[in-house]
Order: sequence, then structure tokens, then C-alpha cells
Amino acid sequence: MDTDIITVKEAAARLHVAVNTIYNWITDGRLTYEDGLFRVRRRTLFHWPTLKARALSGSLDPNHGQQR
Repeated sequence: MDTDIITVKEAAARLHVAVNTIYNWITDGRLTYEDGLFRVRRRTLFHWPTLKARALSGSLDPNHGQQR
């Protein structure tokens, strides 16, 4: 059964990036509470539909904003 609330590990798997990339995006401010990020006690979680919409916008692409 698919749930709307996912862990960092699940987010990384669904976005096809490393877990450390997710944490780096949080630290760098690329992922915020507006992107579905929230914390319960000491766990970092995401609301998947919100994070997915952000990912589909292309702004989480590791190459986003870089010139070639």
C-alpha cells in the first residue's frame, strides 16, 4: 500500500538520488517545509505528493541552473 508520508530513504529511492543528496538539499535550503518536509520528533519525513510536484517542476534536478 502506497502512503503519502515517506522517509528520507524512501524519498531518495523515489527521486533516484542518494540519501546524502536529500540531506544536502535540506541543508542548502533547496528542500523546505513548503516542499512537504516536516519533522516528527527526530525523524525527517516528506509529504510525497508535495515533494513529487516539486521534483516534477525540474527544480530538484542536480543540474538545474547550471550552464553547460
